[in-house]
Amino acid sequence: MTTFLRRLLGGTIALAAPVLVLIMYLALRAHLPDPLPVHWDVHGEVNNTASIGGFFTTTLVISAALALAALGAIYLAHTPVAGRMLAAMLVFGTWMAAGTWVATIAVSAGAPRAQDVSMPWYAIAPVVAVPILLGIGAWGILPGQWQNSGVPAAAPSGLVFAPGEAVVWIDHAHATWARWAAVVAALVAVALWWVAPPVVIPVGVVAVAIAMTSELAVRIDIRGVHTLWGPFGWPRPRIPLDIITSVRTEHINPMQWGGWGYRVSPRGVAAVIRSGPGLVISRTGRPDYAVTVPHAAEGVDVLNALLARERAARPE
Repeated sequence: MTTFLRRLLGGTIALAAPVLVLIMYLALRAHLPDPLPVHWDVHGEVNNTASIGGFFTTTLVISAALALAALGAIYLAHTPVAGRMLAAMLVFGTWMAAGTWVATIAVSAGAPRAQDVSMPWYAIAPVVAVPILLGIGAWGILPGQWQNSGVPAAAPSGLVFAPGEAVVWIDHAHATWARWAAVVAALVAVALWWVAPPVVIPVGVVAVAIAMTSELAVRIDIRGVHTLWGPFGWPRPRIPLDIITSVRTEHINPMQWGGWGYRVSPRGVAAVIRSGPGLVISRTGRPDYAVTVPHAAEGVDVLNALLARERAARPE
């Protein structure tokens, strides 16, 4: 299956959720009690209600927003694996919202009042199972392969670039533990959906935030060194070539640079998502900058060759 078809199918899965919300509203609106039951206690008694219009509008907006965000992750992600993961989580979220709406109005259809509606366990199970399966399906369908670096893996030292030669080098790093933390946070949000609904949104935001910062990429080109965070490559701070005095490779220990994430410490500034090899860049009038990438030695060769070419081209 081509990348185009994979993305199209993944986007269709996401957009189908708000479409289903709208179809079910139009089909059953005349058969629903107003207000609708929207929450039940452990004994199966209705303990919260909402107007049909309010519940429908809120659900449609949430489902549509998550679906559109999933489309963004599918088509705009700069790093494919993180974009794939984020899209799968958003597909899960949009279908959770849609599934809750569908289950609620399905059990409420034909009831004279909200207090007469019960929510059997077998109606709840699909609300959780279907979004999980569709999220896994989106993960399996969407493309998620690394793009090849602009320089061969066995880049020799002492590179020399000709004047005007285009140069782009890209490397990626990810934190497996952060990805799993995002998955756990998403599952916690699912559990809280039934016991503490107001907490679902902040926990869901945390899950998405962790997923978006579980990966970064480093790009080296004639404009400098760019650090691209998350699936969309944003934020993307840049270090221009003309302020770089030297660059070296070093084993990055997160605790020596202030921890994980974007850190400021006595050693300098760092973008760290795991321990391992990284670039350490010295800058004129600014602290050192460190970033973790697996092929740091290649990056040093490319950056030194670019710096040598730029310096040779400057007038005395």
